[in-house]
Amino acid sequence: PVVYGARPGDPFDQGVLYEEFLSGSFALKKWLARQNTRIAVMLQDAFRNSVVANHARILGDEAAQRRYVESTAAVYTDNVLHMLDRCRGRQVACAAYLQPAQLVTDRRRGGTPDSQLTSLLIDTYDRVGNIMQGHPQRPPFHDLTSIFDADTPEPWYADAVHPSDLGHRRLAAVMHPTVLELLRNRSAAQQDSARCQAYPARPGG
Repeated sequence: PVVYGARPGDPFDQGVLYEEFLSGSFALKKWLARQNTRIAVMLQDAFRNSVVANHARILGDEAAQRRYVESTAAVYTDNVLHMLDRCRGRQVACAAYLQPAQLVTDRRRGGTPDSQLTSLLIDTYDRVGNIMQGHPQRPPFHDLTSIFDADTPEPWYADAVHPSDLGHRRLAAVMHPTVLELLRNRSAAQQDSARCQAYPARPGG
């Protein structure tokens, strides 16, 4: 959730930020834009101006910022939990990992966020991790956002979002034990299932 908080369905982009497009008149404006290029350009300009204005409004309202963090984290974790539920339902070995981000690593190393938006994104990462770690079902979720926290000269990131080759190797090394355990558990479950199919239950037994 580095850029948009949560995908798909980030409430910041699709709800709060574009709230005026939830009105009944938007359907009419959209239809008119399809009929006339000039109207389409005007609507695009209005859209961009609205994004800028709402962006500034939210960042200037501490309560709105808190709601953004909560709603974004809720959407993200809900998506993850639904995916893991579907995996269990289909007997597919799955796990979820929250990847590191440069801005989170920098803050944990003692850096200061360079903007309110950066602070929001960091708070959202923290909230996602807290929700998943405190979930009563203890889903197979692993927060990896701290694996680059040690203040070392290694170039863990290729840019603000993506790990470097060295960073990916580090990620793979940390993920390897849990992935291996998943595969082993899956193999054991498949063997149990095969044994059950080889010895079907007797009628009435």
